[in-house]
Amino acid sequence: YEGWIDPKQFVKITAVTYAKLNELQYLSGLVVSQPLKIETGEIINLVPGSSLPLFDGRHLYLADEKYTFTGKAVKPDTGLFTQNIESAARFYLHTPYLWGGKSTFGIDCSGLTQMVFKQFGIKIKRDTWQQAEQGKEVNSLAETKPGDLAFFDNSEGRIIHVGILLNNNEIIHASGRVKIDRIDEKGIYSEELLQYTHKLRIIKRYHQ
Repeated sequence: YEGWIDPKQFVKITAVTYAKLNELQYLSGLVVSQPLKIETGEIINLVPGSSLPLFDGRHLYLADEKYTFTGKAVKPDTGLFTQNIESAARFYLHTPYLWGGKSTFGIDCSGLTQMVFKQFGIKIKRDTWQQAEQGKEVNSLAETKPGDLAFFDNSEGRIIHVGILLNNNEIIHASGRVKIDRIDEKGIYSEELLQYTHKLRIIKRYHQ
């Protein structure tokens, strides 16, 4: 999202450095807190799925700082998508909804899809409507595969919500919290509220 940042949290980098950082190589594993040690001895805790820029197996580098990483590093593998997509998504189950959030401390609907796909090296954009413009359209729920994304619109036709299909009648999504609900051609049906909560608009696929 576009917005203001504190200049103390900002470091200028070159276009060459940006290109290197944009080539995702390793992520921190799915553990809530993993230590990252700066050369000064200070400890920083990382949230699950954090990028490890320029990681060489022990150290990573950001701007002019060198860090020692002692947690578990994971190399994203697109080939494991179909096999592991459900467990990767379920990792965030019951995480509270937080607009703009992308961690187990709080996450929104498109943050959930982006972070889960990131674990497999699949880059999708940040906002729901942007993600809906990517991928290949799937004609119906009957033709879906685990990991396809379902998008939902409001009464004005604007896409406002997204979730990850676990199969052709279950979806995991962030709405109040990350949860699993029923889905059909009409949309998401909440067993808690005994009503439809989101109207299905389109289904997209981002993997083979």
